[in-house]
Amino acid sequence: MYIEEIVLDGFKSYATRTVIGGWDRQFNAITGLNGSGKSNILDAICFVLGISTLSHVRATNLTDLVYKRGQAGITKATVSIVFNNTDKKNCPLGYADDDKITVARQLIVGGKNTYLINGVKKTQADVASLFHSVQLNINNPHFIIMQGKITKVLNMKPAEVLAMVEEAAGTRMFEDRREKAVKVIGKKDTKMDEIQSLLQTEIQPKLSSLRDKKRDFMEYQKLENEISQIGNFLTAHEFWICEKKIKEFDAEYDEMKSNLARQEAEEQSFKHEMIHIENMIQSLAANKHTTDGEFHRLEAEAKELNKDIAKMKSQIDIKSTTLIEENANLTALKQSRQENTATLATLSEAALNEKNAFDAKKGEHEARVKGLEKKKDLLQTLTTGVSAVQGHENGYLDQLHEAQTSLSNCDSVAQQARLKIKHFQQELSSKEPKAKKAHELNKSLVDSLAEKRVRADALKAKVDKIVVPVLDEAYEQRDVQLEKVAKLKKTVQRIEKDISAYLFSYSNPSRSFDPSDVKGLIAELIRIPEKNLESVTALETCAGGRLFNVIVSNEVVGSHLVDKSKTKLSKRVTFIPLNKIVANQIDTSRIRSAKEIAPGKVELAIDLVDFEQDLVNAMKFVFGSTLICKDTASAKCVTFDKNVRLRSVTLDGDVYEPSGSLSGGSRGNSANILTQFQNYTQMRGQLNEQEKVLEKILDGIKAGEAVRDERDQAHAQYDLALHECGLLEQQIASNGNSQVIFQVEKLKADIGEETKRIEESEKSAAELKKLCKTLENDMKRFSTNREETLSSLKKEIQAEKGKLASEAKLIQADEFAVRTVLQEKIDLEQELKEIDSTEATLKDLISSLKVEIEELSLKHEEALVRIPKAALSSRKNTDAYF
Repeated sequence: MYIEEIVLDGFKSYATRTVIGGWDRQFNAITGLNGSGKSNILDAICFVLGISTLSHVRATNLTDLVYKRGQAGITKATVSIVFNNTDKKNCPLGYADDDKITVARQLIVGGKNTYLINGVKKTQADVASLFHSVQLNINNPHFIIMQGKITKVLNMKPAEVLAMVEEAAGTRMFEDRREKAVKVIGKKDTKMDEIQSLLQTEIQPKLSSLRDKKRDFMEYQKLENEISQIGNFLTAHEFWICEKKIKEFDAEYDEMKSNLARQEAEEQSFKHEMIHIENMIQSLAANKHTTDGEFHRLEAEAKELNKDIAKMKSQIDIKSTTLIEENANLTALKQSRQENTATLATLSEAALNEKNAFDAKKGEHEARVKGLEKKKDLLQTLTTGVSAVQGHENGYLDQLHEAQTSLSNCDSVAQQARLKIKHFQQELSSKEPKAKKAHELNKSLVDSLAEKRVRADALKAKVDKIVVPVLDEAYEQRDVQLEKVAKLKKTVQRIEKDISAYLFSYSNPSRSFDPSDVKGLIAELIRIPEKNLESVTALETCAGGRLFNVIVSNEVVGSHLVDKSKTKLSKRVTFIPLNKIVANQIDTSRIRSAKEIAPGKVELAIDLVDFEQDLVNAMKFVFGSTLICKDTASAKCVTFDKNVRLRSVTLDGDVYEPSGSLSGGSRGNSANILTQFQNYTQMRGQLNEQEKVLEKILDGIKAGEAVRDERDQAHAQYDLALHECGLLEQQIASNGNSQVIFQVEKLKADIGEETKRIEESEKSAAELKKLCKTLENDMKRFSTNREETLSSLKKEIQAEKGKLASEAKLIQADEFAVRTVLQEKIDLEQELKEIDSTEATLKDLISSLKVEIEELSLKHEEALVRIPKAALSSRKNTDAYF
């Protein structure tokens, strides 16, 4: 990270906005004339970095940093620095996505400081933290060394120099943070110890006591409810018997009394009815016209309302039909989108294949075009004697001349080699007797050297045979895997800390104890599928304290674990032995009846969890006799139904007992502990898998390093053998007899090389002679049948042109086909976008239709209520009297 640009506005001598850009990555000095503002630029940089010692920026207070102390109409000083942040390895924490970071500081006279990072208001601590993360601390004692302080720095003691180096390297800042962190950790550890002590000495015993009291109270409450219910039944039965007798006694008296009253009432009724009828006749006769008018008005209003009702019903039918049609269109559109998506995948693959085939054909065509150009060049050379391409001679004479020149060179090389061999043989004949005598004198050294060389060759073969695997990728995988495992461990430890009060831990009671006999907590051994996660609260309430029971293979294992002196258990634990536990078997007819009462809303608790098959008895003991209901209404129905009579728990955790008791309401801090255990089990499983992967990687690295060490050892032995050979060679070379032997061996080697050179030259000469003869024959044929040869060559060129032209058309057609397929792919993608847009429109339309249908239905119901029944009543009364 380095400075790219500085913007100053109202800061010291910069009254107006000044932009200083073009800063180099290696910037380390500011130069200029006296009074040009060099020092003010450095002061501005320190000002933005958050310097607290104002003497370093030549100011006594912050007002001195404003242009003319704010007395020239400028009351605000602003400095912004743009940093280049393209080096992501050394970028500040939290700013890896920003290629540039703008840090600004604004000072208002009589006001306060304001810091901005990338235009966002920040505190001074945030700015300091940003620069701390790149080892930059403006408030270090030696961050700025002022004039006159150089000598003091040079005369500093070693400890002071070390402190200054630590400040420059940024390590002092981390040491300070580390010391603060250690102090905070110490305080937190003390607090944690206090909390743990409080939990173990006061809270846990109290919780155990409260659980026992709760269990006793629930049992007492259950018995009290049963007594109350039976007493109510007895009282009701006695009341029913007495009430039955009273009704029998009263029945005769009421009958006699009612007969008398009825007769008297009939007599009075007849008299009043006669008077009422006479008065009604007179009243109706007088008000006949008024009654008829009101009746007609009400009848007309009823007809209008019936028309509105019919109209609204018709609209509802039309809207409903439209809704059905639009739903069908939406379904068809979704089907079309699926088909188009599949077609697009096939079309994309076909387009890729066609493009690859086209590229291959085009490459072959271009190669044939180049061959045709060469033939044209040959034809022009034979016709005019001038090559079509400047600097390239392709005529027969030029080729023949070139071949003859090469043949002459080969003969010359062979002749020189024969002369050298003759000279070497003469020298060899004179030195061979001396070499033979010297060889006898140096036989022991030579044999030892030969033996060392054989050993060195064997070691070299061994080194070459050992293939050392490349471990760089394995090391990278190890580092990545270590980071994954560390993160998972941290997550598991965090979850363990949250549920530490519920976890079960023990020490082996004996050496022969088999840990596999301890299966674990119920909460750890169950898995809730994702589709049943809404039932977590209900399942937790259903299991209750049994969630923290421990399943063991048999009662013997449980008895061993109960011995606290051996297992060091820190709390009371209930064990469930698989060989002894017996769960209540619920009749399937009761469960079937419950599901018939509330279809889709009732499930047996054990059906909502997954577990190992060998734990089925323990799971039935915990979850096998409780129903999970989606709502309170379903729970009430199934719990108190005479064909069910089973304990029910709602999704909110409310419990309904067949005895009539109901419990629920607020849940404590332990709510959703089952969810935490599910996360703990899942994360622990992932940790085990990642640790296995890490172990496999480490085994591979270990094996590779073993091979590498073996190769290094073999290579060291090979180097030692070479060194021994070198020492013997030096010893032999320093001997005068050896010089003669080496000279003879060199002469023999030189003779062999020259002989090989002669063979190669003769072989090349034979090939060149053959080529010259072929070229001479071609020239003779061309000189005798020139026109025929040229004509034949022209025909070949014309035929090739025709073929290439046809191929060019085919290639154009293929190119067009490729473009067509690509365009079809683009069109299909556009069609999919249009389908998505149409689908969104249809969904909006369907939602709108549903709202309109609901509104019309509401209006329809209101209109039905408003129909005046008084009109019909009036008509009936009129018909009755007239």
